Amino acid sequence: MDRVYKGLMLYYMITFAKGGGKKMQPETKFKAGGVSATIWQNTSAKGNYATVTLSRSYMDKDKNWKETNSYKVTDLPKVALVLSKAYEHLQLNKKATQTPQVMEQKIV
Repeated sequence: MDRVYKGLMLYYMITFAKGGGKKMQPETKFKAGGVSATIWQNTSAKGNYATVTLSRSYMDKDKNWKETNSYKVTDLPKVALVLSKAYEHLQLNKKATQTPQVMEQKIV
C-alpha cells in the first residue's frame, strides 16, 4: 500500500469515527498562496484539544488539484506565516470547548 493511500485511509477512518459518518469541519484555515494551516478541534477522554494540519496544494501534469505535506524552499516563508497565524489564533482563543465555526483567512 503506498503512503498516499494509507494517509487517505487513516484520514477517513478518523473523520468518520469522530463524526459518525459525516465529514468533520475545521475550526479555522489560514492560507498563503498554496500553503495552508488548518485548525481542528478534537475531544478525548482527557478533554478538548486542538490540532493543526499543514498542507500545500498544487496542480499535477493532468491539471488535477492535489495536496502534499512536502514543501519547496520558496514555500517556507508561507509555512512560517500560516503556522504563526494558527498559533496566534489558538493562543488568543484558548476556549477549546466553543462550537467551531468554519472560517478561512487568506493571508497573502
